[in-house]
Amino acid sequence: MQIGHQKHQIEINRQNLEDEFNTLREKYEREAHGRGDVEDSISVLKKCINDAYLTKQEMDRKAKALEEEIGFLKKNHESEVAEMMAQIQEGHVTAEMSDFSRRDVTAALRDIRMQLEGHTDSDIRDAEERFRAQLAKLTKAAEVNREALMATKAEINEHRRQLQSRNIELDSVKGVREALEKQLYDLEQRHNAEIHHYQDTIRELEFELKNAKYDMSSHLREYQDLLNVKMALDAEIYSYRKLLEGEESRYSTISDAHISVPHIYRQSPIYTLQAGATRKAEPQYKFVEEIITETTREDSSEKDAQGETPQEAEDTEEPAMENGNEASPELETEENEVKPSDDKEDEPAEKTPDDSEVQKDADSKPTQESTEATDEQDNDEELDTKGTEHKYLKDDVQGKVEEPG
Repeated sequence: MQIGHQKHQIEINRQNLEDEFNTLREKYEREAHGRGDVEDSISVLKKCINDAYLTKQEMDRKAKALEEEIGFLKKNHESEVAEMMAQIQEGHVTAEMSDFSRRDVTAALRDIRMQLEGHTDSDIRDAEERFRAQLAKLTKAAEVNREALMATKAEINEHRRQLQSRNIELDSVKGVREALEKQLYDLEQRHNAEIHHYQDTIRELEFELKNAKYDMSSHLREYQDLLNVKMALDAEIYSYRKLLEGEESRYSTISDAHISVPHIYRQSPIYTLQAGATRKAEPQYKFVEEIITETTREDSSEKDAQGETPQEAEDTEEPAMENGNEASPELETEENEVKPSDDKEDEPAEKTPDDSEVQKDADSKPTQESTEATDEQDNDEELDTKGTEHKYLKDDVQGKVEEPG
C-alpha cells in the first residue's frame, strides 16, 4: 500500500514537472519569436544606419570636392592676380594708359573677386547647411535607433538571463526527475524481490503443510489400525470372559443340583454387519463378530438350561458391552447364576433326577423357544448397535484420514 502511494506521488510529481517543462518551452518559444522580431528590427535599423553612413560619406565627399574646388579657384584667382600684378610691376603697361582705364581694370578685378568669393561662400554655406541638416536628421534617427537598440539589447540580455535561469531550473528538474525515476525503479525491484521471497515462502509453507497432512494421515491410519486391534482384543477378551463365566456357572449349577445336564452345542447363526460402499470389510471385524455371536448363543443356551429369563440375560450383557466395566458383568452373572441354584434347592427332594430332567425339559421347551427368539432379537439389536457405533467410529476416522488430502 505504501509503495503504491509513493508510486502515485512520484507520478504526480512527474506530471507536474512535465507541465512546468511544457510551460517553460512555450515561454521559450515566445521569447525566441520576440527575439527574432527584435533582431529583424535591429537589422532594419542597421540598414538605416548604413544608409545614413553612406549618405554622410557621400556628403563628406561632396564637401571635400567643393573645398578642393574652392581651393583650386582661390589658387587660380591668386595666380591670375599675381600675374596681373607681375605685369603691372614689370611695366608692360604703358604709361600712356589713362587713369580711367586703370580704374576699370581694378574695378573689374574687384568685381570678379567679389563674384567668385560670393559664389564660393554661397556654395559653401549651402553645402554646409544641407550637410548640417542631413547630419542632424541622421543623428536624430541614429539616436532614436540607438535608444531602441539599447532597449532591445537590454531586453535581449534580460531574456538571455531568464533563459539561462530556466535552463538551470530545467536541468535541476531533470535531475530530480531522474532521481525519482531511479527511486521508482529501485522500489519496483525491491517490491518484485519481496514478492518472489513471499512466493517462495508460500511454496515452502504449502510443501510443509502437505507433509504435515501426509504425516497426519499416516498417524491417523496407525491410530485406526491400533483402534481396530484394541476393539478386536476387547471383544475377544470379553468373549473369553463370558465363556469362562458360563463354564463356571454351569459347573457350579451342576455341582449344586447334582444333576447331570448334557450340554448340547448348537451352531448358532452368524450375523455379519453389512459395510457401506466406502468401507472395506476386514477379517478382524468378522472374526470378532463371530466370537460375539457364538458367545451370545452359548450364554443364551446355558441360561435357558438354567432357567434364566431373557430380561436377566439382557441386563447382564448390556452393561458389559456398553460401559466396558469388568466388575459389573461378573457380579450380575454370579447373581444370575445363584438364582437357579436357589430355586433348585427349594424343589421337592422326592423328585428323582430323571423326573426332574424330564419335567425341566418339558417346561423349558416353550420357554427355550421364546428365549431363543428373544435372544436372537436382542443379539440382532446388540449387533446393530455395535455395528452402528463401529461404523460411526470408522467413518469418523475415515473422514479424518481423507480430510488432509
